[in-house]
Amino acid sequence: MKFLNVLLIGQASSGKSSFINTCATALLDENRIVTKVAVLEPMSSGVTTDFCAKPLKINEERFLPVRLFDCRGLHSLNGIHDDDIIKICEGNIKSGYKFDPARSISTDHDKFRKEPSLSDKMHCVVYVAAADIPKEMLADAKAADQLKTLRMYLSGENISQLLLLNKIDRLGIKNINTIFKNRMVKETCEGAKEFMDMPMGNILPMINYADDVLPVDMKDFLALYSLWQMMNKAYDYVTAQLDIPDGFYD
Repeated sequence: MKFLNVLLIGQASSGKSSFINTCATALLDENRIVTKVAVLEPMSSGVTTDFCAKPLKINEERFLPVRLFDCRGLHSLNGIHDDDIIKICEGNIKSGYKFDPARSISTDHDKFRKEPSLSDKMHCVVYVAAADIPKEMLADAKAADQLKTLRMYLSGENISQLLLLNKIDRLGIKNINTIFKNRMVKETCEGAKEFMDMPMGNILPMINYADDVLPVDMKDFLALYSLWQMMNKAYDYVTAQLDIPDGFYD
């Protein structure tokens, strides 16, 4: 298996694209801010309509063995069809598929994979939300059942779920180097932990590049730490599947 697959799912302006750019900046370490994907402005009406795999370079010749898949969030309008989100996780949908909120992908679509292998499936799912309004960024009221269904499916498949809390700096942090000691950050992460019913270690506070001119060490650290956690969870899932001996469940 060449790549670990990590699904990033969140609404427009939640910070998915910014996180990918921040990871690219931190990995290349070229003393410049890398822009791999376009970033939506706040209150933008634009949405992610394609299911896309984003590679991450270590240098000009090497790539990190992980694929970050950018995906539109759960929403009653222009969101992902109920069936498509499960098919994505099961590996049935190929990168480049354009979502249709009105109907699920058909089995004869050229982006439908009929017999997915372990290398095609999602190995970790990361919900992406803005720290100041995490609940609204995860799913609107009408999509709450969709979120519940997804979470139950992932739990049944033992696929790890993480929550990336972007825009932590909006909580009034004056010194981002004290992010892990900040009371507001701790309270926000605890609230997200209760809302998502997941371990505190699965909540990842993050500050992406926005108006920065040059890279910032702490932002690079946060990006690399979050990416490392995602890869660890994905690796644990893959190895658990590969380590099951033949006939174990017979």
